[in-house]
Amino acid sequence: MATFGAHASALRREEGLYNDILGYPARYVDAGGLHGVHEGPESHGALYLPDGFSLNPLKLARGLHRMARSYGARIHTNSPVADWVREGDKHRLVKPAGIVRAKRVIVATNGYTSSRLHARLAARVLPVHSQIIVTAPMSHAQVQPSLPSEKCMFDTRGLLFYYRRLPDSRMLFGGRSAVSGADAAAPRHRQYLYDAMIRKFPALAGIGVEHWWGGWVAVSRNSLPFCYRVPGLGDVFTAGGYAGSGVAFSIHLGTKLALMVAGRPFETGAAFLTREPERYPFASFIRLGQWMAYRWLHAKDARDARRAG
Repeated sequence: MATFGAHASALRREEGLYNDILGYPARYVDAGGLHGVHEGPESHGALYLPDGFSLNPLKLARGLHRMARSYGARIHTNSPVADWVREGDKHRLVKPAGIVRAKRVIVATNGYTSSRLHARLAARVLPVHSQIIVTAPMSHAQVQPSLPSEKCMFDTRGLLFYYRRLPDSRMLFGGRSAVSGADAAAPRHRQYLYDAMIRKFPALAGIGVEHWWGGWVAVSRNSLPFCYRVPGLGDVFTAGGYAGSGVAFSIHLGTKLALMVAGRPFETGAAFLTREPERYPFASFIRLGQWMAYRWLHAKDARDARRAG
């Protein structure tokens, strides 16, 4: 969704990339075509991807949990790995409640991967905190001048916002704000999301917020996902770097990890997927770098807002 009129041309170019290079039927929708779909002052055009849809990720996770259990998987929650040592052809994983020895290991913790888990995996992703607010149910008079559609959308800001109208007509609205986990619960981050939502949808001014939560997504240095056998560690496999699209990517690459562990090659036309991601440089200062990047993106968005008048 083009936040400002000047952003519409970039979406038009992206439509050409999808259609001409990737052969995918993305479709640009001009501002006039958004009436009855996305209202408000930040409706300057959009790129429609026909295969996109929304779902409840908690229900999906619970369904996957049930399926895994039905096939004999044993799931142990709250079991962090405190130490990892190679012993011959096996890996010794030390947990608070005991020790696990395994010939093959899958690391699929994405944004929750500790930098101390293993030196070979350290600094391959940047955990980025993402937060969401959910409003009280909207009235019909609030829905129509804001978000009549139930499609999942995100805008074109440098620090983008994503949002959808839930089936019970609540607004779910998310974005990036906190840099560190210690700061994530500060009320100003909730207010930041609320203020952004009201700028986008003024008809919602005064509506209450009934839910607020956050969690970590993972961004690789080139912002692309990965799925590969870790060099030098024997039978260790990992996938991640989904950059906020993990609901789809993690399911797809989870199946690929399972095939790799079973000895079947991961065949793909996207060669970048199977490459080990580069480390972030100066990892000890990565949060300072992220803070500076956020300041720059905020300044860029503010400049675009001034130019838009």
